[in-house]
Amino acid sequence: MANNQTKYGNNRNLWRRVYPIGSPRRAPQTVNLVDPDTNLSYSLDLQTTTRHRDYFQIIQFVSATLDEPPVVVYGEYDEGLIYFDNTDNEIYSFNFTFSSMPFVVYTMEESDPLNPNSEFMNVFGTGKDTSGGVAAVSAPFSGTVRYRAAYNATYPATFTSSFTASMVASAGAVDVLNLTAYTASFGALTGAPTLFLSTPINTSGSGQPDVGLDPTEATFTTSTVAGEISAPYSGAIDFIAFQ
Repeated sequence: MANNQTKYGNNRNLWRRVYPIGSPRRAPQTVNLVDPDTNLSYSLDLQTTTRHRDYFQIIQFVSATLDEPPVVVYGEYDEGLIYFDNTDNEIYSFNFTFSSMPFVVYTMEESDPLNPNSEFMNVFGTGKDTSGGVAAVSAPFSGTVRYRAAYNATYPATFTSSFTASMVASAGAVDVLNLTAYTASFGALTGAPTLFLSTPINTSGSGQPDVGLDPTEATFTTSTVAGEISAPYSGAIDFIAFQ
């Protein structure tokens, strides 16, 4: 017993009361905090045991407009062959009815080997409407003529057909009065036309459309093309400028 008294008497720390954290007998030790997510302020007493629950953000769905690629609106385009059998004009129909009067151009295609005279012929139009037209040549001809017809409210426009892949082109018409030259103006392309086709289309019957057109490639710009007419001509010239 004496040994125990000596032990406790010599080690006074054994008699010290230790108050655990959270004991109300200690002075509060308060700190102020700010929640970074909610920006709310709150305080904690470090001398007490506190269970702190984090705030959870509920992410609400907010409708938004996603960037979508622009919708390509195609113009109306048709292309086909007109067959001549020792004739100088042929009536033909488009593959569909245009919503408005199209611009039409013609090119000589294959000729009959027994009558290979297409290189000396002019091809032109004497009539057209939204469903077809009349193609003519300067002399009886056996072979094929290709027509191309295009319409859109504005130019340049994107076109497609069963004959070609998607393409961009401008189309229009220029009226001349007893002239031997013409200048076609159209909606600007991104560069000079890679192909420019033009044809006399006289639907009024007031002039002789049996003339040849010779666009001068040196004059090609993004929005104009100039050319010569083989003889004085009065009437309209339809054209299509392909990008």
